[in-house]
Amino acid sequence: MIVKKLDPILREVDEAIKRCLKAEVDSIGRIQAGDWGENEFEYYARLIDSDEIRIFHHIRIAYRGFAFQIDCLILTPHFAIIIEIKNLKGVLTISNEQLIQNVDGRQSRVPNPIAQVKTQSFHFMRWLEEHGIESYPIINLVVSTNRRAIFEFVEPCEEARQMYVHADNFPLKFRMLEIQNPANLTQSNLNELSKTILASHKPKYNNTLEKYGLTEDDFVFELKCQACGFHLMTYKKGAWHCDRCGETCKDCHVQLIRDYLLILGRGISLKECRQLFGIQSRNILRNLLRKMNLKLVGNRKSARYFLSKK
Repeated sequence: MIVKKLDPILREVDEAIKRCLKAEVDSIGRIQAGDWGENEFEYYARLIDSDEIRIFHHIRIAYRGFAFQIDCLILTPHFAIIIEIKNLKGVLTISNEQLIQNVDGRQSRVPNPIAQVKTQSFHFMRWLEEHGIESYPIINLVVSTNRRAIFEFVEPCEEARQMYVHADNFPLKFRMLEIQNPANLTQSNLNELSKTILASHKPKYNNTLEKYGLTEDDFVFELKCQACGFHLMTYKKGAWHCDRCGETCKDCHVQLIRDYLLILGRGISLKECRQLFGIQSRNILRNLLRKMNLKLVGNRKSARYFLSKK
């Protein structure tokens, strides 16, 4: 990354940016456990993916002057599913009103996921109504991604029993819901709804540039050889190769993508990655991004990748 047009204060601006980026990365690390759980669920979500289904991870929808965020939103012709993802270990004592976590004999109350997902569902229902969609069923689920977590239900818990599911059981739960619910939307309606949701997605505002009085034009994002500093590297046979000194590196793209996402704060598409790295293969680009554990919003051509930060 090179800052242009700022030669007199290049060193000071560069150090300020580094301090800002370090603060952002430190913040991301503090929620690493929760992000791991959400990334774990994405594997199971891919098991149900098909041409008739639209899956949105970490979608943040603007609505009446604020925005509500959903861990995972799944649209099908039959229904929508809103999923609250939890990566909690230990014994989970669950009722309709509360969730108690017991780890090594120590109990603590956790904010009620049922209340959280119901609030998201209420806002999404109102959002749908404002966009002319009514009588579209919304199913609320709480998915546990910790493989060793144990559910213990206490009364009243009828609603909780229907909503809680372990991540590895989710594909079966989904198929059962499909069988139980008739189709409500045509594929054309579903496609249009998906486009509207993506248009309403509003990532949290990133004020990094404003903070330092910079604009996007002040940056050139280029992959630089760490050995000789040359700005031309080619990806082949699973590694980056410097065209000047022959140095190889498997992950030197990672820092560039993180800088890009942290500074611009808008996510990155496969098309933008192709322009950034000169790689034409969508499969190679998807693989590079997937290994970074980025958050995926949208799917197929509309997909954008964001840092794992809420």
